[in-house]
Order: sequence, then C-alpha cells, then structure tokens
Amino acid sequence: MKIVSLIGLFVISIASCSHLSSDSIGSVIEYPPELKEANYFLRNKNTERAESEVLKYLGTNRDVYWLGQAYLLLGEIREAAEQETSALDAYKQAIKHSAGYNSTITAQGLYRMSWIYERTLQYKDLQIALTDLLHVLGSGDNFIKHIETPARLANTYYVLGQWERALKQRDTITNDMFNRYKSLAKDASNLFQARLYLAFQGMKPISQTPYKSQQIIKNCRQELLEVTEMGTPDLAEQAVEVLRREYQRYFSQLKPPRIGKTTEETLANNRQQILALSTFVDEINELRVLRRPPELISNQQLNLDFFRDLQAMEQEARQIVHSLAYGIQKMQSTKK
Repeated sequence: MKIVSLIGLFVISIASCSHLSSDSIGSVIEYPPELKEANYFLRNKNTERAESEVLKYLGTNRDVYWLGQAYLLLGEIREAAEQETSALDAYKQAIKHSAGYNSTITAQGLYRMSWIYERTLQYKDLQIALTDLLHVLGSGDNFIKHIETPARLANTYYVLGQWERALKQRDTITNDMFNRYKSLAKDASNLFQARLYLAFQGMKPISQTPYKSQQIIKNCRQELLEVTEMGTPDLAEQAVEVLRREYQRYFSQLKPPRIGKTTEETLANNRQQILALSTFVDEINELRVLRRPPELISNQQLNLDFFRDLQAMEQEARQIVHSLAYGIQKMQSTKK
C-alpha cells in the first residue's frame, strides 16, 4: 500500500542547512516580535492568553514568512493545553507554510506530531510522520535522525503487524552507529527508550501481535537485557517484565504433553518436545552469556530476580526432558 506523505505537494525543495539541537529540536526557533509575548505566556503556562495572542497575530499578519513559526507556536500552545486534535491541525499548517524553505519548522512540526500520534496510538499516521521526518532532520540531530526516529519507525512497523519491515528497519541501526551517536542523547532515559523501541516494546500494542515469543526473544533479547541491566528504573522494570513474559510464554507453549493416536506418534511427538525444550534451555544459556559482569550492572537486584526465574524454568524444562526420555525408553522396551 502506498503511503501518502504528510509533507505532500508542499515540499518543492528541502533546505540542507538545518542545524537542530539534539536536546530539543524546538530550541532554535526564531519568532517575530509580535509573537514574543505569546511565547512568554506559554512559558508561564498561560495557554489561553498565549493562544489569543497567536490568533490575533494570524488574523492581522500579512508576512507569509512567519506563518510557519506562528502555527508551530499555536500547536505547542494547544498541546500544552491538552488539545491534541487541534494541536495536530496547527502543526499541519506549520508544515504547509514552511515546507520548501524552512526545514527546521517542517522537522519540528513532524516531530511534535509524531509524539501525539504515538500517545494516541494512531500508528498508521505515526508511520507516515516518522518516514517524512527522516528526510528533513538536519545534521545537528544525529541521535534523533540515526537512532531514535529509525527505532521508533521499526517499533511502529511491529505494532502494525509488519514483522519483516520491522526487522529490516531495525537492522539499519548498527551497533557501531548506536555507539557513535549515543552520547548525543538528551539523557539516559532517551537512550534506553530507544533500546526499547529497537526491541519493539516501546509502544503500546493495539492488538495481540501474531509473532511467537521465540521470535521476540531471538531478535530482541540483547536490547531488552541492556535496558534491564543499565536502564533507568522505570524502563528497566518495563524491559525485564517483557523478558520474563516472553520466556514464560515460550516455555508454556513447550510444556503440555503431546499424546499421539499411536505409540509411534507419541514417541515422535516426545522426541520433538525434547528437542524443543533443549533449544529453550540453550537460549537461556545464550542470554546468560550476554550478561555484564555483576559489578558493571546498575540494576543488580532486578537482574538477579529475573535470572532466578529463568533458572527455575530451566530446571523444570530439564525435569520434563528427563521424564520424556525415561518414557521413550520405557515405551521402546515395552514394544520389544
């Protein structure tokens, strides 16, 4: 399905000289003198007065150069007032009036729209906004351009059920790239939130995804473990709960006995179950190999509790394998 760009026909050319702060891409905006008072009211949380000043300006202004800034400020005011639908309308107007000559305004409009779409679970619109944003971010926004936005886009593909596209987008962010730009993150929370997006767990799902826990573990365990070990407490809790949930789901799928209609079918089923459970144990050991040394882990108790849970699952899996192997041996001897 073809995605229609939010920038659409308004973009004729994109200026390449945008230098946006990686702290906040809204930090370099210049406003005309008439809007400075509105900006003052916004900073002092008087959104009603701020909006009134901007609307008055829009009703009398004839200088089209400042329309993008005015609508961007209006969107920020309405967003601060928790009027997210009307904020989106203002940001769209900001993009319309800035596209082609002011990529800074275009990028900021898209960036702010993207967070509203994410908060309100409008993931199809979010996908479009993030795709457009990647094309207009400047060289001064390397963390947002090369890490945060691609990671959010990958997570968006995932929650929309586009598994292959999610993996492909995720692979555009290499470890070298992450290490190169991670120091530009606003703070540790931003950095580890990006890790959660890369693990497809940074956004609320709108429905149960069809992917098996084994696929999540295989593709996302390293990022989730990184957040569990070193992330801020709230993000670490979120990551460890995902890991625990997916390993438990994976194990629960392997535990039920598989009785066949014949002895031969039961024997074959039991051998397959032994193989699957052995693979599960191997994957637990692979996760252990990825752990940092204890003295380098920030969230030590959280990690100890999680790996104790994994150890309990591993021991139960080994017991089931032992019981199945004994049952196979008994069935085979009975056949003789």
